[in-house]
Amino acid sequence: MNVFIFNKCLRPNSLGLKECVENGPTIGVYIKGEKDLNPLVKSALPRLKVKLNALNIPLYLVEDIKDIYEAIKEPIFYFYETFEVDKFKQYYDYFVPIELIYPLEPKVSFTKFYEMVKPILNYQKVTTPCQESYPKVKLNDIKINIHGTDPYNDLNNLLERLSNKLRNGETPNTFLSKYINNGLIDPKVFIGSLYRKKHEELVKKLLIRDYYLNMNLKVLKGIPGTTSFDNFEKWKNGETGYPYIDACMKCLKETNYLKYKQRALVASFWVKKYNGDWRLGCEYFKCLDDYDETLCTANWLYSAGIIDPIKFRKWNYDPDDEASLKFIKTWLR
Repeated sequence: MNVFIFNKCLRPNSLGLKECVENGPTIGVYIKGEKDLNPLVKSALPRLKVKLNALNIPLYLVEDIKDIYEAIKEPIFYFYETFEVDKFKQYYDYFVPIELIYPLEPKVSFTKFYEMVKPILNYQKVTTPCQESYPKVKLNDIKINIHGTDPYNDLNNLLERLSNKLRNGETPNTFLSKYINNGLIDPKVFIGSLYRKKHEELVKKLLIRDYYLNMNLKVLKGIPGTTSFDNFEKWKNGETGYPYIDACMKCLKETNYLKYKQRALVASFWVKKYNGDWRLGCEYFKCLDDYDETLCTANWLYSAGIIDPIKFRKWNYDPDDEASLKFIKTWLR
């Protein structure tokens, strides 16, 4: 029996699921683990289950991967997230195939990275697989009710607004990170479409994710910090006395989200202004709704100037900019 694990891939039209179904009878599983499901996953799973039922693919929510071993003899796993299992095939939801450039040396600049991957940024949509029959197994399924807004509809609306802005010649913030990191959107297909339509500036912004993800996490986590924790509470709670920094930290605390440049700015402030330990700040960023360990670690090291080729890069904002003033007013009310 094939088992497709939907962690990090909450969509029915992935290459991994297609190959899984082609190779034999398939069931879908989401491993809950010990932590509560984040709001997006909690809203997506019951809706994904309905979509998969129409394709004769059952979806189970289980506490631990050992539950699968108890229900199925010699399962073969297909997944996008890393799990310690016997027989498996792993896929990666990156914009470019990981085997072409992993591991990326920290000294490689983003400009060089972009030149490496530019020739392969043209991908076609994967067809949705369907099974002839609905396999049944004795798995204890954790039930969750449909609640909240439909994240698939939210994503479609977001993509429509993004498309309209691109047609108007803008290069906007996409706000897609949580959808990409949880696998509601196929990054290869998305970036291929943008590249074919010659939206190169937005392609570059999105590829920063892959630039970080293709670095070796083990090497990155071994980079030491300052072991300085002074002023951490002031920084974390938005009480530094620097209005834009404080507004960003209060926004993060309440919404679990910051734009890329805001993340870089507060990280740079913590490390360079307060001489803080990057590891402590990186740990705090686990609250992000689009958190990814490799992405967050590399982003922090880059913002801190540790793996940035420009060691003393300053992340600034315009204090007189209307959008900045509005943002400060919103969060320091």
